[in-house]
Amino acid sequence: MKKIIVLFTALALVAVSASAIDFHVGVKAGGSLAMGAGSEPPDFDSARFGWGFVGGIAADIGILDFLGVELDVFYSGMNDFGYNSDGSLAPFGPTDWSTQTISMIEIPILVKGSLELGPGSLFLSAGGDLFFLLGDKPIIKWDGTKLDSSTLPDYTNSVLYGIAAGLGYSFPIGAGTLSIELRYKYAFNYFWEEGGSISNDSGISGFDLIIGYYFL
Repeated sequence: MKKIIVLFTALALVAVSASAIDFHVGVKAGGSLAMGAGSEPPDFDSARFGWGFVGGIAADIGILDFLGVELDVFYSGMNDFGYNSDGSLAPFGPTDWSTQTISMIEIPILVKGSLELGPGSLFLSAGGDLFFLLGDKPIIKWDGTKLDSSTLPDYTNSVLYGIAAGLGYSFPIGAGTLSIELRYKYAFNYFWEEGGSISNDSGISGFDLIIGYYFL
């Protein structure tokens, strides 16, 4: 899967350099529904959905009138999500609940198709997503109490790779273009992988509601 994503990204960039006919730059920001991914331990009753945010710059590169490539560079945070947190901290034993908080640099590279609709365009996007985790371990709250980071294992993987897909609408406003998008993201590998003191894989997924403005 990792090779497929790398190949997809390379082909997208080659297509852009060879055929780009339109180029727009802007800013994007929004809120997130933070979720986990991985293996759910048997003593965990239900997922705990957290909150998050994304923000950064975006480039929209048109290849055809209805097709382009979008490249974003975001600072992204996911706070207090707990799909499988307690199983990831096996040395501490079962508990009522626990949550994880992480921050990262996120770089989605998406193929983007659009259809003119009303005053603007409806668009669909899908492609690869890279996550570069900041810090050497997540922040954990255990029954509401923040744990000492020295007791936690380091990340198994500090670079994650996955997919992102979105649906949105863009329309001209002022001198630029405003866009509103609902996007899903999912990492295929895990920041904690099962082994040693870690009894369950722990990863990330989530939904982002993103507002953007292209001013160039």
